[in-house]
Order: sequence, then C-alpha cells, then structure tokens
Amino acid sequence: MKVIIKKIYIYIYIYIYISKLLYEFFKYLYLFLEKISEAYISAGTNERFKFEIWKYSLEYYCRSHNNTEESLVFIRTQFENCFTEINNFTNNEELLLKIHLMKAEFESYRIGDKTKMIEAMEAAVRLGRGSHLYWILYINYEKFFGDVLGVRKIYKRAVEYTKDKEDKKTISQLWISWEKL
Repeated sequence: MKVIIKKIYIYIYIYIYISKLLYEFFKYLYLFLEKISEAYISAGTNERFKFEIWKYSLEYYCRSHNNTEESLVFIRTQFENCFTEINNFTNNEELLLKIHLMKAEFESYRIGDKTKMIEAMEAAVRLGRGSHLYWILYINYEKFFGDVLGVRKIYKRAVEYTKDKEDKKTISQLWISWEKL
C-alpha cells in the first residue's frame, strides 16, 4: 500500500514539474513571438503585411485575455497603437475599418463594455461610408446588450444614412421584422 501511495506522489510531482516547465516554455514563446511581431511592424514592411501582423497579434491578445484589468488595458492599448500606426503610416481606411470591427466584437462579446463597442462601431460606420453591412453589424451588437431603444435609434440612423435604395430597403425590412418580434 505504501509503495502505491509513493508512486502516486511521484506521478503527481512529475505532473506538476512538467506543467511548470510547459508554462515557462509557452510564456517565453509568447514573449518571443511578441518581440518578433513588434520587430516586423517597426521594420517598414508593406502595409498589407503590417496589417496582417497587427490582426494576428490582436486576435491572439483577444483570445488570451484573462479577465484582469491589466490584460484589458494592455489589449486596448494595442488597439490604439494599431490605429495610430495605420493612421500615421498608411491611412488605409479599409484596414482601419477591419480593426474597428475587430475591436467592437472584442468589446461587446468578450468584455461586455457597451460604450467602447459604440465608439468602435461609430468609427466603423463612418469609415464604411453608408454601407448597410456595417449598420447591420452595429445593430446586432446593440441587440446583444438588449437595449431596445438603442436598437431603434440605430435602425433609424441606418435608414437615414444608407445611400443605396436597395440597402435602405433591406434595413427597413429587417427593422419591420424585428419590431414584429
């Protein structure tokens, strides 16, 4: 009996030791990948490549968010750094739009911060120049928070600011079907 208990303690000790080693390995791998991505971003490569690095870095940060204030501040800072980088060096509105949509998704579904989601979606709608797709995304994020009056306001603005008649018709039909529910 004592031999079995001893073996169990040994296996537990080995498991804990291997877990600690794996934790340290992945921690250093994360730091290494972070440094590489920062080096590529600052290296002056083409804008599409920089955007892809920013996108994957932000996706990784959003996935690895551990619900601490420190992690949240870090991710929001990374989003702001990305906006600054794209604005200052490329000023590519398509890339900015994608990052704003990414931030809105993170803020609404992962964090649940309505004001930050609204900021990101307002910027995305401005950059989207009246496309109904971004308004529909905005409406869906607002529905996630359950604010009926907010959803109505966004539907109204979407119909008002959408330029294409077919797009206005699509949004109007969605609005009517939502009101019927």
